[in-house]
Amino acid sequence: MPLTAPWSELNLPVQDGAAVWASSPAQFKAQHKGDRRAVLAAYVEAFKRQGWSLLKLDQSRSNWYVDLAKGAAKIQIELYDFKKTGVIIQKL
Repeated sequence: MPLTAPWSELNLPVQDGAAVWASSPAQFKAQHKGDRRAVLAAYVEAFKRQGWSLLKLDQSRSNWYVDLAKGAAKIQIELYDFKKTGVIIQKL
């Protein structure tokens, strides 16, 4: 599935080993072959390069959650077990 705005403008790490299966203005979903820690680092780095700041990282549950902000905009990245690593990004 092709990336749509705003995700297409963020240079997300989906070039190698990822399958994008949802992309709408409010939500993005993908499945990665990499392990959760590597996928998490790649996404956080992609957002930081675009000026986003890390607000919160919660790895205490089975699903991991990362909250980021850029000005008034906020997003949450959720990482979970799904054919290695699943990712859901939602605007908050």
